[in-house]
Amino acid sequence: MSNRTSGARTRKTILSVAKKLFRQNGYRRTTMKAIAETAGLTFRTIKANFPTKQALFCDLYMTEKLSARRTLLKLFKNTEYTDRLSVKTTLEWLCYYVHKSEFLLMLYMFGDFPVRHCIEGTSWESIPPGKNSADPLTGHSSLLEEFIESCQKAGTIRKGNPAEITMVMRTILHLILIDRDQWSVPVSSIITIVVDGLVSD
Repeated sequence: MSNRTSGARTRKTILSVAKKLFRQNGYRRTTMKAIAETAGLTFRTIKANFPTKQALFCDLYMTEKLSARRTLLKLFKNTEYTDRLSVKTTLEWLCYYVHKSEFLLMLYMFGDFPVRHCIEGTSWESIPPGKNSADPLTGHSSLLEEFIESCQKAGTIRKGNPAEITMVMRTILHLILIDRDQWSVPVSSIITIVVDGLVSD
């Protein structure tokens, strides 16, 4: 096995263990030492790959973000914009994707740290009114917005400002994510109502 292959596997192991511990214990209570012990590696090996905990988390964030972006791009690409059922299915799948995402839940549990330090751009407050900031899911402000705009042109999503509709969708996805075990009605019913209201007749 080459040193490059061995190094890549080591980094993959570290990221996998870190993701599990961050999810279980939160960012502040997860230490580099705990990651090393759980991964069966020396502290020196962890530090050689990731000098700081923030560097490790940012690498993990970027890996997860790129994976999510590839998944969503494939989903949107395979959607027939002129077909209401296809658009509805895509939006429902997007909601379920967020609902089931342990990594996204972890980000929201951490509060400001990941959002402020691990995505492009500055703070949410610096974004001009009517503009979408970088999406925590993808790192791109236009992915969901472009999808909505394309569907509007095809007549399958109700008319309105695409940026505002995107902001509303993000708010709903956020609520579905952080309150997913608190709803008095099934999440599936909430998703159906939201999507039905967005897709035009």
